[in-house]
Amino acid sequence: ARSAIFEATNYILSFLGSFPSNIATPCLACNSYSTYSSYESSLFSQLISLLQPFSNSTAYTSQTAETLYALAASPLTTKSTAGSQSALVSNLLALSPELSPTSTIGFRSSSNIADALSSLALAQDPKADDLTRSLLLGVSRDMIPGEVPAVLITSAFEAHVQALEAVSKTSTTSSGVNVTVPSGLATTGSDTRLMIVSWKPGLPAGTPKVSNQAGESLASDVEDVTLTDSNGNNIVLPEKETIRIAIPLKEGETTDADMRCVYIQSSDSTWSEDGCYLDVQGSSVACVCTHLTEFAVMRRAKKNQWLPDSLRWSYICGSCMAWVLAICAAVQAVRMGKVKAHRGWIAIAHYLLTFQ
Repeated sequence: ARSAIFEATNYILSFLGSFPSNIATPCLACNSYSTYSSYESSLFSQLISLLQPFSNSTAYTSQTAETLYALAASPLTTKSTAGSQSALVSNLLALSPELSPTSTIGFRSSSNIADALSSLALAQDPKADDLTRSLLLGVSRDMIPGEVPAVLITSAFEAHVQALEAVSKTSTTSSGVNVTVPSGLATTGSDTRLMIVSWKPGLPAGTPKVSNQAGESLASDVEDVTLTDSNGNNIVLPEKETIRIAIPLKEGETTDADMRCVYIQSSDSTWSEDGCYLDVQGSSVACVCTHLTEFAVMRRAKKNQWLPDSLRWSYICGSCMAWVLAICAAVQAVRMGKVKAHRGWIAIAHYLLTFQ
């Protein structure tokens, strides 16, 4: 019966949102809805409320994950519904389902959940980044040191997780991020997990805006780097130890610019650089930090390349006035030329103003 429920739900979701939005008359049994789109949205919300993962069994993990992906990928998913949908994913992950990439069911389930979280992240759900880390923890549950890292690639992020060996270890993701862990940190062997989530531009939700006042911009995407034990508890770096995170720059960015390593300070959702410095070696850059969080490389324009906000409007107004004067002077100069008055000092003044 539960399998039939999932199958029916996925069938409904495959149609929801695919009909033209200008259908005016709903079905005969839906007279309480003024438009078809309102009926469609209501049915979508009902599906969200009904599709709670079964708490007494993980036998339907794969089907549940597939349905949650179909739900999140629906065109009816919005920022207002994403919170309820991410709660469904959270409930499923709390059941400790089979997510191992070495099994067919686990690989299919983790891929579907990753795609669902990708859709929710693109809908600007603020819980998507935390849930992505929870997913990686589930994927790595049975990993052993030295095992091939698990990689999940979606349209919103590329996630990477591995169990560390008790030696200094460099982990490389296919997005170009290199992480060097201090020697001796992974002394508990399989109990230490390294998670890396490379977010696409504009993600994750809640990423602080850069300061136009200083002509700043992000020269890289946001890289989320975390060390945890097998229970998901964060591992703190020993005192005076640092971790090195080599971050690829965006296309067109060079190390000649004024750059710095920054991270998202969760307490007030701002960019900070405390405890970090940028290590530049040739054409590559790396954040060297005493803690772990979500990092990025920020570029600050040189003083002669940007205008403070306090002067920007003055500059724009002055430019507009100069263009108006130039156009008026040019028109008047042409008129003077037509009446043979182009040699007088007034005409010359108009010519000079136009060229100026």
